[in-house]
Amino acid sequence: MRLALGDIPTAASCLPYQCGADSSNISAIYACAVAGYSGALSCDDPQCEPYCPNQNLAPTLAPPYQPPATPSAPSQPTTVLTPASIVQPFPDITRTLQPIVASQPCDWWQTMNGDIAANTLLSVAALAGLFLLAFGGKK
Repeated sequence: MRLALGDIPTAASCLPYQCGADSSNISAIYACAVAGYSGALSCDDPQCEPYCPNQNLAPTLAPPYQPPATPSAPSQPTTVLTPASIVQPFPDITRTLQPIVASQPCDWWQTMNGDIAANTLLSVAALAGLFLLAFGGKK
């Protein structure tokens, strides 16, 4: 007996759901639980005999676990691990840090800037000259 929508659940109509015969009908299981017919019965229960068709089948047992046979000699890795093969080396940034060499001849402004950058005393003298020009002539 299958419980239809709108039926009032009784002990007889909820027995298939308690025995697990129709476990996909969630609404009927819920209606039976609300009516007080909840709980699961096993196929060993005599009430569930008509709802457990596979009751007379003998249970099949899986063979016990047997670990795989170990080889006589341990297998060797195909590649030898070294620190160089494990750790990624740093990228070579020497080309990035090299000075940029102009391919065309420098004009006088670029030459003067290069000389000031190469000689610290010349840069101090240029700054002092600019300071005197800016603030030294006023009285």
